[in-house]
Amino acid sequence: MSAKRTEILNSISSDCCPEQKKKKLISLCETQWVERHDSVFLFKDILEPILLSLLKIEEESSDSAPKAHALIKEIAAKLDINEEITRVCHLQTARNNVPYSTEEEYYRRAVYVPYLDDFCNSLKERFESHKETVASLQQILPEFCTKTDFYSLEAAFNFYEEYLTHKEAMQSEFMSWKEQ
Repeated sequence: MSAKRTEILNSISSDCCPEQKKKKLISLCETQWVERHDSVFLFKDILEPILLSLLKIEEESSDSAPKAHALIKEIAAKLDINEEITRVCHLQTARNNVPYSTEEEYYRRAVYVPYLDDFCNSLKERFESHKETVASLQQILPEFCTKTDFYSLEAAFNFYEEYLTHKEAMQSEFMSWKEQ
């Protein structure tokens, strides 16, 4: 992630979640169980600032869109591809005719901004359904397991039931963690 995008994420995280100590995503560790869960919990905690950052980047796309367009033109010139604006109909039903004055503006409005908008929406849709499961998994952590009972993990058990063999064994393990 570029320094500018990192700065945007840090400033929005500070505004939205001042109590959040970590403001930078950590990579998902495939081998260490605890690290993997820490990265998922951190992502859950700063999901809203991430979405707000993407929206801010989208608003400021006037800075990055010309650079992206220049790069595309350079690559297209090397590959001998002519840049053309798609045909615009007066009566178009499948998608909007966006007003434009240059090719760059057309592609920014018709492709770049809708793509970022769709990307933000797909992130929201993808992770919104897992919110309850992740919140339930959080109850396993030592700081939370002492304050809750085993039934608060129900959403996580329903989601991972095909991977778990004995719910009773998990319950007794949870109780032993709670007592320590």
